[in-house]
Amino acid sequence: RFLELADNSEDLYFSRDGLSGAMLYISPAYERLWGFSCESLYANPETYLDAVHPADRDAVIGAYATNRSGLATEIEYRLVLASGEVRWVRVHSHPVIGEAGQIERVVGTAHDITFQKRAAEALASTARALEMLSLCNRALTRMEDERQLLAEICRLAVDVGGYRMAWVGYAREDEASSI
Repeated sequence: RFLELADNSEDLYFSRDGLSGAMLYISPAYERLWGFSCESLYANPETYLDAVHPADRDAVIGAYATNRSGLATEIEYRLVLASGEVRWVRVHSHPVIGEAGQIERVVGTAHDITFQKRAAEALASTARALEMLSLCNRALTRMEDERQLLAEICRLAVDVGGYRMAWVGYAREDEASSI
């Protein structure tokens, strides 16, 4: 019954040997999330790190070390697929302690949170843009010098709006619509 559930779930389930680190079970969702075959992971359990974003690898390795020391972990990190697509996962894992007190297995789940991360980024971007527009409006009503106003709007676009650079120009009402 577990295999029926795990083999048909969008979430990934895994179990690793507590001593050797060998992969005991990996659900088919691994192929969809990581972009590698389950067989490759059984052959070399460390190949899952190949898809982990380089900036996240130390944290992922640290989480697994924490599991092997007897503690549960929850970590979010990025995967970079062969296509270049970046995907986010949240991994919950914990050790299974045997009767003699030793770690028999490390088990866990991985859930694709890419949609939630992208939605949060879009929301944060919109919030920054709205805050920037509000501050620009305030500057417009308070400043009397045109050059200072334009400089302040550019500063706000960069500092608050998160843009790399900003420039303000005037659209002319000529045939060429020049600026």
